[in-house]
Amino acid sequence: MSLPYVLMSLNAKQLQTLQELLQLPPLPKDRSHAALALADHLQSEEGFQLVWRALSALELRVYMATLFEMQVDGYAAAIPTVRLLPALKEYFVEDRSVLQIALERLVSLALLTRQETWYVGEAYSIPEELREQVFSHFVEDVLFAQQENEAFAIADIDVAVFERSGRMLIRDLVRFATYVTKYPLQLTKSSIPYKRELPKLKNYLRSMQVEGIHGSGAWDSMPFAVVACIFILEDLGVIDRSLDVVRVHGKALQKFIFTSDEMLREQIFRTLPRLVSGLHPYLVATLSRWLKKLPLGQWIGVHRLLQVTLNLQVGRYAPVWFQTLDSFLRIAAACGLVELGSHPNMGVVMRVTDWAKSASQKFVIQPNLDVLVPEDAPTWVHFLVGTLAELKRADEMSLYHINRDSVLLLCDRGWSFTDIERVLRTFSESDPAQAVLRSISDWVGAYDRAVLWDVLLVRFASAEVFHAFVSDQRAKNCIVESIGEEAVILRRSEEVLVRQILSELGAPAPQQVRLAPGDEAHLRTRVGAKQGGMRSKGTKEDQTALANLLSPKIIDLAQKAMQL
Repeated sequence: MSLPYVLMSLNAKQLQTLQELLQLPPLPKDRSHAALALADHLQSEEGFQLVWRALSALELRVYMATLFEMQVDGYAAAIPTVRLLPALKEYFVEDRSVLQIALERLVSLALLTRQETWYVGEAYSIPEELREQVFSHFVEDVLFAQQENEAFAIADIDVAVFERSGRMLIRDLVRFATYVTKYPLQLTKSSIPYKRELPKLKNYLRSMQVEGIHGSGAWDSMPFAVVACIFILEDLGVIDRSLDVVRVHGKALQKFIFTSDEMLREQIFRTLPRLVSGLHPYLVATLSRWLKKLPLGQWIGVHRLLQVTLNLQVGRYAPVWFQTLDSFLRIAAACGLVELGSHPNMGVVMRVTDWAKSASQKFVIQPNLDVLVPEDAPTWVHFLVGTLAELKRADEMSLYHINRDSVLLLCDRGWSFTDIERVLRTFSESDPAQAVLRSISDWVGAYDRAVLWDVLLVRFASAEVFHAFVSDQRAKNCIVESIGEEAVILRRSEEVLVRQILSELGAPAPQQVRLAPGDEAHLRTRVGAKQGGMRSKGTKEDQTALANLLSPKIIDLAQKAMQL
């Protein structure tokens, strides 16, 4: 329910109390005008602070617990009156009557509202306009409890780390982006990758090794790594799923691969609500804001901290929303935002990951054509190597291999041997071995020894028609080559003109172009694959930017990034 309606449901005494707390002049006699005036001030930072400071410690605890206990679905967020008090009694020591008084006080200040809902009866909910401020103030209260209690200062030596992802996900992002520039990623009608695509992606996405977490809703069958890569790259504008295949946007891709790790961490924070969409949104909103305010590298017992903040009964049944807390921490850890460990007294503890600055901006190439890239190398290094070579193993030291197919793909994209050699000499820790350069030179040299032409072949029933056609002045500009006196090879783009000339010569060609025997099925497959592999439509600027990233022009872009 919106805040003005909540305020209009209060009685005159409650409105007067709010007016005094907000330090306002006498309210208008009209209730609707009075409600609007109070709503404007209550939504302001200064006005909300005045009301918040008027709450007792018990009322704050009850308020936080009530929000975390609310049942959230696609229609509303509320908790039935008959369910709330028993839930609070499960982990608060105060009497039921004391808790009821605290709830009534929150209702009188418009921080909670009690109303009839068609599916649960009378229930408590929070005015929509106050949610953001409530979450932010809860975070401040938790941080204050953390700073005031020295028991939460945990030494590294006492923690056994059991989950540390580091840069794993942000490197998976660039490996995923590299993959979709090379191969089409087919999507179902629900715009979700087919399961048959997962074995191919498993080699590229190291975080697919993480077990126990996955997508929610329609994405429930997808590994978390695939969901995270698609959602984060979508939010960055690098890809979209508007067709039956993942499409790449060149301008956004260029911006992404030259973005710092810290900026990518910020983007993961912004996408986090999508990644935890199946969890309790109020708790997630509070935890997300709290994580962003925590100092880097400091271990914290999250469960114990919330127990102290809410003064929960230790040893009693844990709140249901602790399950959401555990799931949230697992997902945040898989994203590389936090590390998880165990402490003998605090149980599960966490700390915000402190990523060290990239130690090297170069890769290592070995005589056997293997290329090693450390995980802390910048994103653009991973993309550059992924363009040059095929990924064999994604790890803390990822292993790529330059082979004949990867070199020929570069040739298709306009790379010469000189371009490839320039990359290897500029961005490798040491000059490549001569054997490496010889192998690449041989593959590039063999690239165009035989060329496939997509042309139009016209066969003639008689030499008279053949000579009449090749003698036509207009046909001479269409002919690529003659084959005896029986056929000519023509440019396909001139098919309309060729048909016109043949018709004028009294030899009109059938409307349907004849296929070689057995090629009908091949043509249908080829057309379908071509339509399914349209990875880079979008604007002309996008197509140009993507072409530059896949061409030798990326060398100059990488050199500029190296100098920053």
